[in-house]
This record gives sequence, C-alpha cells and structure tokens, in this order.
Amino acid sequence: MLSVRRHGLPYTALSLYPPLVRLLPIAVVLCLLGCGQSSKAPTETEAAKPKAEVAEPDDGLVPAGDLRADQTVIKFAVYGMPGGGGEVLRAAEEIHKKDFPRLNLATTDVAKKTPSVLLVAPPMSEFAPPAVDRLRYFGRGLTEAQAQGVQASREAVVMAFAGTKGQSAALHRDALRMTAAVAVKTGGLIWDEDTGQLLSQAAWKKRLSADPAHAANLGQHFAVRSYREGNLVRLVSFGMSKFGLPDITIEEVPVASASAMGNLLNLVAARLVAKPQLEKRGEVTIELSKLGIELPKGAQGRIVLNLARAEPKEGHPENRTVAVIFPGGADTLHERQAKVLAKITGARDELKRSPMDLEIIEARQQAQEELAALQPAFAGGLAKHEMLLVKAPFPTLTGGQEWMWVEIQGWEGKKIKGILQNDPQLTKGLKAGSAVEVNQALVMDYIHKKADGTIVGNATAKILERKESEAMHGWDAGDPKKAPKLGEATVGESP
Repeated sequence: MLSVRRHGLPYTALSLYPPLVRLLPIAVVLCLLGCGQSSKAPTETEAAKPKAEVAEPDDGLVPAGDLRADQTVIKFAVYGMPGGGGEVLRAAEEIHKKDFPRLNLATTDVAKKTPSVLLVAPPMSEFAPPAVDRLRYFGRGLTEAQAQGVQASREAVVMAFAGTKGQSAALHRDALRMTAAVAVKTGGLIWDEDTGQLLSQAAWKKRLSADPAHAANLGQHFAVRSYREGNLVRLVSFGMSKFGLPDITIEEVPVASASAMGNLLNLVAARLVAKPQLEKRGEVTIELSKLGIELPKGAQGRIVLNLARAEPKEGHPENRTVAVIFPGGADTLHERQAKVLAKITGARDELKRSPMDLEIIEARQQAQEELAALQPAFAGGLAKHEMLLVKAPFPTLTGGQEWMWVEIQGWEGKKIKGILQNDPQLTKGLKAGSAVEVNQALVMDYIHKKADGTIVGNATAKILERKESEAMHGWDAGDPKKAPKLGEATVGESP
C-alpha cells in the first residue's frame, strides 16, 4: 500500500495534476480552480476598510468552520485498450455533448461557470500507464490480461471535473457516470488520479452503484495507505479531495493496531463527509450510532478527537492534509490511541486461568528458542506489514502474574521494549498502549506476523484452548478449534 505518486511509478504517469499546467494554457487551469467565484473587485472604499481579525493560538489546530475548499476538482482518466473501441477523446466529447451538457466544457476559451469538465488527450509519453508489478497493488478488478494489455495503450483521455462546494455532490455523481460511459464505449480501463488506482469496468460499476453521499459507501471512493516508519506505521487517506475535503493522516501507530486504526480513519472521513463543519476549533466529535455504518458489536458512545494541520511528508497526497490528534491528560499517545480504539472495536480482553503444567512448559521452551532466532531479523528491520509480539508476565497485587501481549519496539540483549496490547485486569499502573520493558528469558510465547500475512507462534494459546475444551466438553479430538485470539490475557503461576 505504498503511494503510487512517489514510490516507483514513472513520474510522467502520474504528473498530470498539477502538472496539467504543462499541457494547458494557464487561463484554463485558473478557471478549473477558480470558476464560480465572484469576480467583483473591491471598491476603493471597501479596500480601505481594515478587516478585523481574531488572533488564534499558533498550535496548528484546524480552525472552526467548513473544511471544504471553495472549489472541488475530480480527476479521472480512461486508457484505450488494444482491440477496444479506440478514439477515447472523441468518445468523451460525444458522450459529454449528448448526455452531460449541464457540465460546461472548459476549453482554451475558458469555461464561464461551473460545474465544468475539461477533456485532454495527453501524449502517452506524459501519461504512461502503471507497470504490471505496480498494478498488483494498485489495480482493482483487473485480470492479468488487462494488466498486460494496458501496457500497450496508445491513447488516453483525462477528464477534470470542477465545481463549487455546493455543486460537489452532483459533480461527483456526474463524474462517475460520464467516466463509466466513456470506458464502456471504448472498452477502456479507468484511472483514478486521486487514489492512484487503475480499475476495470466491473470494479468501476461497483463504485458507481455505491452512492458517495452515504457514509457506508465511502470506502469505495477513497483509499487508505500505510507507511512503515521504524517500528510504527503512518496511515494516510487518498481521495478526500473528491468531496472538497482535506485528506487525513494518523501517525505513530503500532502495527498490531493498524487495521483498527484504519477503521477509525474511515469513521473520521465519514463524519467529515456527512458534516464537513467543525463547531469548535480543532475538535471533531463522532457519534458512533449516527454515522449509518455497521460497527462491531460492543462499539459504543462518542469519540472526541482533535484535527491539526499536517506538515507535508513523503507519501502525502497532493491535497491539504489534516492529522488526527488523540486528546488526553497524562496518558501516553499509545494509551490514548488504545482507549479510542476500544470504543470502536468493542473489544474486551478475556482473562483465563492457566495452570503451568509440563506441556505448557515444553511449549514455552520451544517458543523461547524460536523467538531468539528472530532477533537478528528484528535488528535488521522488519518489513512493512511484519510484526513481533511476546507474551510476558506482569506482577499482580496478589503475588501472581498476569501474562499479556507486547508488540516489540526495541530489543537489546535480553531486554525487550514494547507497547502493551492488553488492558490489565489484575495489574495496577498499566493500561493498553503503555510503554513497557520485559525480560526475554521470562517470555511465555510469541507471535510473528510475516509480511505476507501468515502467522507463526502462539502455541501455548492453542494448548490452553484445547485444555479448556476438554474440561468443558470432555475429550473429543474431532472438535473444531477456534483460531487463537490475539489480545487474550492469562493469569497463572510462572513456569
């Protein structure tokens, strides 16, 4: 899920916007970004009046008010395919004239008003399709034949749709429909400039049927990508510009929390699309029950987050970007993150009693050996979606031990530093997200999630589940076993 725009694809394949400036008269570009705004010049009296400004603290928080830009620009393209209908520019012109005359045609004469559409057939040297290896990540619904075939494309039409914030919803629907019509008529594939994805007609039809005005459909129209930064992850949205809104980033996320944090980013996006105004400076409130999105059982209440202006970083979209800030008191960042995620996942840690018998001790010894063999790989740097967790003991007030999962962030000698993944039930002074340090020699088990998604380890959990099943139902080796639960905590004697 790397950024298409800046990670490996030929820049010319992605540089039409902006970069459209290189292909078009400057007046057209200015129209796309400014048509529909009042052209009334201030009178001399008006210009002389000083504007009263209210100073705001320079803490980077997003000001209260409407987050939408004055203008929305949506960029789609259709690549002609070998054996297709061809003449994609002419097809776009004909479909526009016949079915979408309400979209003013922007030309070198400049469109007088919005909503408008600009049609351009760029040189293929300037708009080469993504390479086959990249389409494995950024293709949607493509067959291998299509991924190979588009490499021989000799023509493309780029359609830039522009409108005011009040026109953006209808503009988006027209953009989806017109692009679909051009692809069907020419047998082409569709490029979404804002998300950096190439889609088949079938994938586009699915997107077309998902009304972007409904929060539950929002995931069809924008994308979330992750970037590894050390042992943490940064999440970034792509495509919120279609709604006139800034894209969203969440930084310093533990890998074990990345999936749930992606869900949170989706919720923030849905809230901004449904209600693009901030009533209080830098504060966005999400009422989980009012979003119209199916949530996990147990998700509850409301979430209050802060939004701050995000500094441009490698991989950010060509759009304004805001960063999600987790407010809180003395809690650490990851403790605050974990508290919010618990609300949207409905997850509750389950405490199990664990007698440390011979079978558990042997499994623990095996886990210790396998874990030690992974230390050099960790020192060399884990892959993007790879993570290592250990199940370590924490002393309880009653003299026992609570075994909880820790995502490894640092590992020197026998000292393992990491982020606690459970909410302790018997250990005081810690909570999910706390920074902790454990002794490798005391670890009971480990989980190694590889870059390809396969999971190794967690052998003791499987033993405990089997023993629990035996105790409840009697011995039956044929009973199906549930997958081990990441996040489960146990309490018992030390091996």
